Amino acid sequence: MSGVSASPRGSVIDDEPTGIAFRLPGVHGVSDEAMLMFTRQIAALMRAGIPLTRSIPLLAEQSDKSSLRKALNDVYYKVCAGAPLSAAMAHHRQIFPPLYTGMMRMGEVHGDITRVIESLAHYLEREVGIRKELKAAMVYPTFILGFTALFTLFIFNFILPYFVAIFDSLRVELPLVSKVLVGMVRVINDPVSSLGLLAVGAAGMYVLKCYLFSSIGSAQWDSVKIRLPVVGRLLRKVAVARVSRSLALLIGGGINLLVALDLSGVVSGNKAYHKALTQAGDHLRRGQPLHEYFKKEQFLFPGHFSNMVMAGEEAGKLEDLLEKLAEIYEMDVEYALKSFTAALEPLMVFVTGGVIGFIILAVFLPLYGVLNNI
Repeated sequence: MSGVSASPRGSVIDDEPTGIAFRLPGVHGVSDEAMLMFTRQIAALMRAGIPLTRSIPLLAEQSDKSSLRKALNDVYYKVCAGAPLSAAMAHHRQIFPPLYTGMMRMGEVHGDITRVIESLAHYLEREVGIRKELKAAMVYPTFILGFTALFTLFIFNFILPYFVAIFDSLRVELPLVSKVLVGMVRVINDPVSSLGLLAVGAAGMYVLKCYLFSSIGSAQWDSVKIRLPVVGRLLRKVAVARVSRSLALLIGGGINLLVALDLSGVVSGNKAYHKALTQAGDHLRRGQPLHEYFKKEQFLFPGHFSNMVMAGEEAGKLEDLLEKLAEIYEMDVEYALKSFTAALEPLMVFVTGGVIGFIILAVFLPLYGVLNNI
């Protein structure tokens, strides 16, 4: 399997707990773009033959992110004291996670750290690209839903109270839809009721947040997300693309396959995939081919994924085929996002139209009834 041992010993990151939460750039004040820019720059400086003792303080000075700047200054002092770059970075896992430092250490061991850093830059570039595409796909629905919510609040606060006053003066039996609307308007415009709703909503959000941030809740939510209609399929493609790309990167860097599976599971961003890849490692420890496990998990890993892994294992070119798989899935994610955005447009129009239609129907049904009785 690409010359990568399945044994857990001898790994470049055996001394690091592989189950540690992997934090992608963008956490603790370091954005995806800032981390990518740093990786590109240090790769270019090392390719040009600039020593680390010169390039690290230079990049620290250029960084406008205080957390990254502080970490790089500390890395610089440790490197000057004789510590390897990977060991110096390992003290700042919030910024340089095990995948990053593990790859650095393998580059140091094999004497090709510049190539490894360039591979990391390419990996981060693809990850940033996927994240940007996901964010871009959510811009339109977020804008429409936000606009609809603001428009609805405006109507309920400044327009509909006048119609409620008219309905009260008419003293007529209101249709059910109008009763619902009148009740909503009174609740929203009553300070006590509004504060009560806000308090209940805030408490509910806090409880939900605590649940989703718990180990059980986050695992259950991750499992639910990938089973949602339309969205779930897209999230599965994103996860498989990340797993393929990170596995190819780690195996290509000489990282032990068992450790690579564990790290790739965390990088996937979904605990269902992390659990599956941990189980794949257990499968591998028993001396069974990796592709056999993936065949049993076709919901998470499509059939052609396991077939490509099987071909890679048999030909000893697992890294190359995983790289191809990553490219295929990243292209598939791009197409899926475009389709997803196109499908959201009519859905958002339907939601907005439904809200407006409900208000119009609730307001004019009683008035129409009164006019008919005159």
